[in-house]
Amino acid sequence: MHETDRQYRQRLIDAIERQSDLEDMLLIRGYFPEPTIIPPFVAPLREGISGDGITREPITLFAPKGANGWRDFSLLHPNNYLKVVKTICNLLPTMVSIWQAPQRIISFSIPQAFDRQIERPEQQIIQWVEMQSRIFANAQELNYSCIFQADIQQCYHVMYTHVIEWVLESSGARNPQELDIAVRRGNRNRTHGLPVGPAATDYVAETVLCHIDCEIEKDLEERGIVDYCAFRFKDNYYFLSASPDDLDEIQRLISLRLRYWHLTLNEKKSKRELVSVYLSDRWQNKYESVVSILDKHASSVVPLPTLQAFIGNLLALSASYDHEKAIIQKALKRLVGIRPTKHSDYRQYFLLIASLIEARNALPGILAVLRILYQEDTSQLKDTYNRFLTTQIKSAHSKKEINSLLWLSYITADNDEGEMIKLICGALNDYMEDPLAKTARDYIQYVQSGEVPRDSILWDSPASLRFIFQSHKPPRKLYDDISKVFAES
Repeated sequence: MHETDRQYRQRLIDAIERQSDLEDMLLIRGYFPEPTIIPPFVAPLREGISGDGITREPITLFAPKGANGWRDFSLLHPNNYLKVVKTICNLLPTMVSIWQAPQRIISFSIPQAFDRQIERPEQQIIQWVEMQSRIFANAQELNYSCIFQADIQQCYHVMYTHVIEWVLESSGARNPQELDIAVRRGNRNRTHGLPVGPAATDYVAETVLCHIDCEIEKDLEERGIVDYCAFRFKDNYYFLSASPDDLDEIQRLISLRLRYWHLTLNEKKSKRELVSVYLSDRWQNKYESVVSILDKHASSVVPLPTLQAFIGNLLALSASYDHEKAIIQKALKRLVGIRPTKHSDYRQYFLLIASLIEARNALPGILAVLRILYQEDTSQLKDTYNRFLTTQIKSAHSKKEINSLLWLSYITADNDEGEMIKLICGALNDYMEDPLAKTARDYIQYVQSGEVPRDSILWDSPASLRFIFQSHKPPRKLYDDISKVFAES
């Protein structure tokens, strides 16, 4: 391991060890997934109730991924989640020792402390960017011309929970089975899969994966493969070497080692290539070419034909990378500050940004930007804006896309059109068995009535967390919270 990489890992570990309110951080700020997944209907507050080990079913939400895929996220019952959090806090010294153990494979996904929910994904993006810079630096300094990148298929979703106990036991932890049991109790006793979304899951997964890293290092050493450097970010591996044959053998050995831990490589996402190809083929490089058409205009006022060309090229780039969310997020950061040269073109500009809905997984940011435009020129855009929302609500309802309905619920919660409120509430009424859909409908009623903040019944009482309805955010604040940080990072 390069000394710079070793020092970076230690800084990450030192930061989490200094976190004085780890339990509250994980429980309150880390309860919900990243801000682009669930709208900010409610905020959690801690109650005096302790966690428990009662078996319960989590709340599951499916969010769009790519052109046609889905990512499923889980919310554990607060009592189960508190039990998981407390167990992690008790086991943290052992976990840290496991994170420090790998000597050749450097992890850039050591969990970090955060003061606000939005900072959690921001930290992860920064860690990923830092890793990419280290890949480039090591390739240059050590003259490594080839890279093997690998993805563990559905890592969090299929991880065998008993491996948590095995890893902790091998590191001398007391009562190593407690964390495994706590995770399973909140996931209806399933023995496969970690809850995706809560911050505590990052601690569990990182501990297991660091242990596997150590075993991979030993396997490579036994085969005499020593001339390489390696990085991991969550469930993605990156190995650099000057020898293509060594990288092929590394792939074989990783696959065998993962099989022992009930995991497997994703063949579609695992490949060996030249470092130069890897660096040049990233979407970030092609995005700079696409955005250059806007760079020709020094001001934030751009002719409509230029904007049309930019959006067209942007959608083509997005489609070529399976609608990678970050491409649209980065573009929205630019578009939110641009306006067409002619004020009469506002409607066309609105419809251009609305066309980005094709990307599916950037819906929250797109809705926020459209709402900003609408508020700037209500008279010109009111009919267009309401027709757009009506079309999207009907489409999401017919396709049973609850995640889209949740975000459309939030963006329309303060709408002054009675028919619009009736339409979205009617769509939500078909999903009242879903706690999040019920919360969305109640939130609309809360915003429309102008009541003082009150509790939302996200979970049946009693629970170790209360969920208080939040004030409806202005569109600029909503955009900043859900999109700006991703674009800037």
